[in-house]
Formats: sequence, C-alpha cells, structure tokens
Amino acid sequence: MLKQCQAGGIPLSVDLICGVQHALTCGLYDVKDYVEHEDRPGEFKSMDYVGGLIDAGMTPEDIEDELQKLVDEMPRVTSMNTPLIAAAYLHCRLLFLKPFAIGNGMTSRMIMNYWLMLNDHPPIIIESADQNQYQKCIELFDVQEDIGPLVNYLRGQTVEHWEKVIPSASPQKTDGQIKIHF
Repeated sequence: MLKQCQAGGIPLSVDLICGVQHALTCGLYDVKDYVEHEDRPGEFKSMDYVGGLIDAGMTPEDIEDELQKLVDEMPRVTSMNTPLIAAAYLHCRLLFLKPFAIGNGMTSRMIMNYWLMLNDHPPIIIESADQNQYQKCIELFDVQEDIGPLVNYLRGQTVEHWEKVIPSASPQKTDGQIKIHF
C-alpha cells in the first residue's frame, strides 16, 4: 500500500494515516473495543485511552486537529533537520497523540517509514529483540522530549539491517579499483 502511495507521490495526510491504521488493524479489534466502545479500524478512538509513563494521549475531541497540526508541521521540521530526525519526531508525536484505540505503535512505525521513503531514506526495521531499548527511547521522548536517543537507535537499526540485506553489494577494493560484487 505505502509503496503505491509513494510511487503516486501521495503526501502525508490525516486520511493516509487513518488508511494505514485501517490496513494494519482490520480484524484485530476485540469485542470490547468493537462492540462496547464502537471503535473501528481507520477511525479515531472513541474513548480517552492513554498510555506510557506519563499517560500520553489526546482526548477524542482533540485528535483530528492535533494530527492535522503534526501533518502540517512536517515539511518545516524536515527542512530544518535530516529526514531521520524528522521521521523520529513524526513517530514519537504520533505515539504521544495515541489517535486510535489499538495499533498506534504499528501505525506510527509504518508512517515513520513512509516519511523516510518519501525523503529518499531507506525504511527501518525495529527488531523484536531490541524492543526494550526502543521502548526506553520512546519513553525518553514522552518524559523529556529528548529525541536524540531514538535518532541514534534508529540510525543503528538502519545500518544493522541494511548491512545484512545487501552485504554482497559492499564495494571491494582490488588493485586500486573499486569493484562491486553482485
């Protein structure tokens, strides 16, 4: 879905974020969320769900406006920072807002990767083995608004993942010439 959006030049929008959340969570809502609270995939949460160390999350009434503010500020944030820093900020803010009843983590990581790809940066895989370190970085942003640890973590994940994926494409120096092996 996101590769098609990227190929079509579809910009980040509230509708895109809702569409991604729908695609990721369709079929995952339990009876309590779906029947009792009437929450649906791709729609903003109906109740004031909060989480994290500081009970982060917007009230249902404020979500759409706050999400639109985030979307609107991303070009400026990107123009003043690297795509990785801007994507980390987007990811943290989406998690902080907690716009959906479920799937906020999955959705924010996917949107972060979409932003990275729109800005000619490779997507980032967050390995489940590194979940604790990743969570600590998110909590630092929630509590102190310190994005540095997450940016460093994401930078490390980028290098680690892409070195595994394309090790044979690393340049090899022979007789003063660089040769690429495929």
